[in-house]
Amino acid sequence: AEGQVLVRHRWLSLDPYMRSRMSEARSYAQPQPLGEPMIGGTAGEVVASRHPRWAVGDAVVGMGGWQLYQVVDGEQRGALRK
Repeated sequence: AEGQVLVRHRWLSLDPYMRSRMSEARSYAQPQPLGEPMIGGTAGEVVASRHPRWAVGDAVVGMGGWQLYQVVDGEQRGALRK
């Protein structure tokens, strides 16, 4: 849609805190919802854009999670960085 960016993730972060998110035991991290991608740092590239600030081919980092592609609202502060 207008204002959105499609990102292809190339690298995904794997952090120790993620293990505690996959357990029902008490933890400082919120439990991971079933059926949702594990949230974590990502690095990738813009493959489609309907936002003037983001161009196809831009290298970006964000908190996209463990998924190959993510649709991002180009106006959401902090969602992507070049």
